[in-house]
Order: sequence, then structure tokens, then C-alpha cells
Amino acid sequence: MPRRFHETNDRDQDDDDDDEARLMTAPTSTTTPTPQRREIHTTGGASSTSTREVKLAIEGMTCGACTSGVERALRDAAGVTSASVSLVPEGVALVTFDPQRTGPRDLIDAIEDIGFGAAIHRSVSGEGETGARARSAPKREAEQYREELKLSVALTAPIVLINLIVVRIWNPKVMNDLSFWVLVKLALATRVQFGVGMRFHRGAYMALKRGASNMDVLISLGTNVAYTVSVFSILHCIFFGSMFAKDYFDTSSMLITFILIGKYLETTARGKTSEAITKLLDLTPRHALMLTPINGQPDEYTEKTIATELIHIGDLLKVLPGARVPADGVVVKGEAHVDESMVTGETMPVTRKVNARVMGGTINEGSSFIMRADKIGGDSTLYQIVQLVENAQLVKAPIQAFADRVSSIFVPVVIVLATVTFLSWVIAGLTNSIPDAWVPANESKGLFAMMFGISVLVTACPCALGLATPTAIMVGTSVAATNGILIKGADALERAGNLDVVVFDKTGTLTTGSPTVVAFKSTQPALLERVISLTVLVEKESEHPIAKAVRDYARRQSPAEIPASSRGEVENIPGQGVRCVVNGTVIALGNARLMTALAVASKSTVISEFQTLHEDKGNTVIFVSIDGIIEGAFAVSDELKPDAATAVAASGFNSSETANAPSMIPSMLTNITVLPLSSCKV
Repeated sequence: MPRRFHETNDRDQDDDDDDEARLMTAPTSTTTPTPQRREIHTTGGASSTSTREVKLAIEGMTCGACTSGVERALRDAAGVTSASVSLVPEGVALVTFDPQRTGPRDLIDAIEDIGFGAAIHRSVSGEGETGARARSAPKREAEQYREELKLSVALTAPIVLINLIVVRIWNPKVMNDLSFWVLVKLALATRVQFGVGMRFHRGAYMALKRGASNMDVLISLGTNVAYTVSVFSILHCIFFGSMFAKDYFDTSSMLITFILIGKYLETTARGKTSEAITKLLDLTPRHALMLTPINGQPDEYTEKTIATELIHIGDLLKVLPGARVPADGVVVKGEAHVDESMVTGETMPVTRKVNARVMGGTINEGSSFIMRADKIGGDSTLYQIVQLVENAQLVKAPIQAFADRVSSIFVPVVIVLATVTFLSWVIAGLTNSIPDAWVPANESKGLFAMMFGISVLVTACPCALGLATPTAIMVGTSVAATNGILIKGADALERAGNLDVVVFDKTGTLTTGSPTVVAFKSTQPALLERVISLTVLVEKESEHPIAKAVRDYARRQSPAEIPASSRGEVENIPGQGVRCVVNGTVIALGNARLMTALAVASKSTVISEFQTLHEDKGNTVIFVSIDGIIEGAFAVSDELKPDAATAVAASGFNSSETANAPSMIPSMLTNITVLPLSSCKV
């Protein structure tokens, strides 16, 4: 099937209600909406099903082999129906269990029994001090690695300098031909090996204790072999008068230092990703303007500025022009023109009238209005978006699950390969198959072979194998969320590579979101000025972007305006347009759906040709009817963003095959409502 893309038409006039839909579906998947996930420590009462979910923070995991071990332990626990463990962003397990058979305490015990630490996970979307601690955890971990790395570099650098430079300038002997600098290196390397590197030895011990192997086993084994041979060589010199071999303190210290560099870079990247999620929470303002009725009077209030954390359900809040909405709720007074792009991706403001819902974190671009809060804290749309992003990072893609399975057997295979490598070089030395020139001075062929074995142990650590996929998913989902794209899981991200068709919303996505009128047509030239004057009058107070574009164009064409006193009340019809009575004449402006709903007379040939011409160009056509007869039409266009063509080209789809989605699949885009955090089948 050829790869191609489609774009939807411009938003219809006053298309600001739930009729608007944003669709993103993969052709290979038709899924029903996922129930909202709840953490066990934040919910109470019975679930709608017989199972519950809990997030656990896992301490001590270092590679894919660790995550596989924790998953096995959880899945083997009684009452557990499923378990997914991720090493990034901070070591988290998402467990589904039967609350009648087990609970968080039993799950934590199961994890601790295999040598890892566990506790209830505190989400970055949590409230108050708990959420603040969770948001700062990656930063604290990165700082810890940075301090350890500084110490390791400070101790390792002198060892390297002694080997390369100092011993060639001055090399005093202390006893039995033992160099003074060897003792200095011993002191420095010991601090690196059993100070900075103790985390790796501890992790290796815990892994072996539970009968498993992980990255720590390889690091600990390789560095301890190098360190032990060096110490043995010193003792040999003290008691027998000569070095058994040269020391390898630089090898053990540099290996630990390089591993710490990788760990520091990894935790720094994870910290930046957590910051990207935290930025979503920062969209909620820190303060809100609370209104309290005076003596029960509905129209008289006292105003008080409070922290958003102190908002209660049912509080009346005043949202000023340009301010962010402090909580989810409903409009109780006034008319809001809200920029919801942070949730919906739609750049054009939408109109919210009395009893319409507004979402916390969105921006009021119109006049002041009063709302009543009904969802706060963790129940708000913004917090659920953050929760969705966090959960998406725990869903494993098929390729990641495969990588974890490989990691679980990778360490034993590496140890076997390292042993085979060492024995092969030993046998080659015993059979004199190694030229003497290859073997460094003061080093036996056995020690020469040992270095090859250590190289295999250390360079074959499964870090990249276990971390590459989850790290890429973590970074991808977080950066996408920051840019207004919500990815529900790694499986969806992986399937995206097999898409054949992409439907782009045009207005505000591929275009600037600033519509302008590019053409106007009247059925009768004699009525042109009357049609335009009526248009200005009807749309005079509208703040909808398309309505403003039509009004501004009409004013330029006919400066004379009909007095506002002759106009009756304007009726806004969400998603279709407006209607009002002017001096007994019924005027309606809107899209084709409004004309159909009002049962106006069929369009004339002139208007029909005008509509076909401009809709084929991707423009929006707004009709003007007078007393049930269409007398004119406006064509509204929106300029493409400068980088729109580049963005479409970068997607890898063939931009030469385009179509307007409504004309291609009208039944799909008619009367569809898709709210944030929900989905629909097409």
C-alpha cells in the first residue's frame, strides 16, 4: 500500500464545542478506551474489576537482567496477574494483583527477598511534599553519581600519570626492588575499588545470593581480578624479592571510572526527561482568585488570592484575561475564550459559555469569567496527562521485552566467553603460539591471557542492551508530551513505524491558526453591500478566529455599519455558526451543517461552484443566509507554517498524495467527540 498523508479541512465557524475531534489511530489497532489507572496508595474503595494496580519504586537495579529477575519474582507471587518492570526513568514496577489474595506489603517482601529494595512509588504528579520529593529524586541521584565520579577521577588520574610519566622521571625503591609508586597506586586504587566501586560489588553479591547474574557481576569480577593480581604481585615482591608481574591498578580504577561516567550521563538524561514531565505540571498557576459571596448575594463577592493547592471542590474562582485557569471546572458567569492548545493541540481559542467545561492550565484569552472548581489535584485533566505519560514509559514495546529476555541470559554467556578467551590465550602461550614480542616485559603469558579475559568481561556489559530501548522510549514520550503529543505506550510508538496513512489536522497544526478571508461571492451584485453590512453587524462581538476574519474583511469592504440597536440577540450554535434577527429579517452565518439544520433553500449554481472551488483548495466556506435563502459566501484560508512542508517531508510519507479528510471519509469526521485522555474507533 503506498504511504501517503491526508489533512483535515479548516475548522468550521464557531466550531468550538465537543463536535470537534482530533483523531490519531494506527491502522493495525482498534482498541477500546483504556480505563484510568490508579495507584493503590491514592485510591480507596472497591475497583470496578476484581484487580487493582500499584506502582512500586525499586532500588538496586542496574541492567536488564535485574528487571527480568524482579518481574519473575512478582509474577510468581500469589495473586499477581501481571507485572511490568522498567529500569528507567527511576526503577519502577507496575503490578496488577487480586486484593483478596495479596497486597503491597507482600509484593514488597517478594522483591526484598531477592535482594532489591522496594517502596510505594511516589509519582511526580503527586501533590505537595510527596510530589516534590519524587520530582527531585532523579536530580539527587545524578548529584550522587557526580560526586562519586569526581572522587574516582581524582584518584584514578594520578595512577595513570604515575604509569605514563612519573616512573620514567623518578622511581625510588623501598624494599626488595618494590617501587614506592606501586604503594601509592595501591592506596589510591584501594579507595576506588572498595570505596567508590563498592556499589558494584554489593550489587554483584546480592545478584549471586539470589542465584542470578547482572552487569554488576561482570564489573566486580573484572575489576577484582585485576586488583587481586596486582596485590598478589606486591606481596610476591615483598616476600620473594621480585614482582610476580606488573600491577594492574590502573585497569581496575579506570574501569570503575568509565562505568561511573556512563552512569552519570544516564542519570542526567533521565533527570532532564523528568524535568520535561514536570514542566507540564508547571502549567497550573501557583495562585488563584477565589470569590466568596457577600451575605448570600449571588452577584456580590469578596476576592481573595489563595494558593492553587488550597482550592476546594465547589469554590468559585475568577479567571482574569491572560491568566491560566487554576483548576478543572465549569463556567458559571461570563463567556470564556480559552487557548486549550496544551491539551488538544488546537491553536485557535475555543469559546466556553455558561455550564461549559474548562480545564486547568489552559489560558484565558478573552474577558474575565467566573468558574466553579469540580476537579482538583490528581483528578484534574493536567495531572492525568502526566500520569498517562508516566504509565506510557512503563509499557514495554515488543522489542524491549525481547531485549530483556536476552539480557537475562547475556551475563552467563559473557562469563563463559571470557573464560574461553582466557583459556584459549593460555593454551596458545603454553604451545608457544604467541610471539615473545607480543608479551610486555615483566609479564607472564598467563597474565597476558588474563587481560584478554577481563576485556571480554567488561566491554560486554549488557548496559546498552538493557537500557537503549527504555531510555529512547522514556525520552521520546516525555519530549512528545512537552510538545503536546501524548503517546499511550511503547507498543504504540513501535507500531507507528508501520503506518501507511497519517491524518493531519490542518488548522493550527500545519497552518498558523490565523485565518483570513481570501474571497467573497454574492448571488446578486445589488445585494453585495447589504450582505456585508449584515455580516459585520451579526459578528460584531464575536471572538471566534474565523468570525473575526469574516468581520474584518467585511468592514474593509463596507465601512458603513448598521446600528447595533436594530439587532436582536445573537444565537450561537456550537460547531455550526450564529443566527439572529435584524429588523425582522432572519440572518444566519455558518457552515454547510448550519444551512442544512435551518433548512435554507438550495444553494444557487454560483454559490455551489464557489464552494466546490475553494473547498478543493482546502479553504473553509462560510455561508450567509437572509430569510432562509443563501445570498453570499466567504472563503476563509489559513497560511501554512514555514516549517509545515519540512515537517511532513521529515515524517517519511509521500506528500504528493494528498486529500482533504472530510471529502475522503466524511462519515468518520461527522459528529465525533473525542475528549482528552480518551479514544475512539474508526
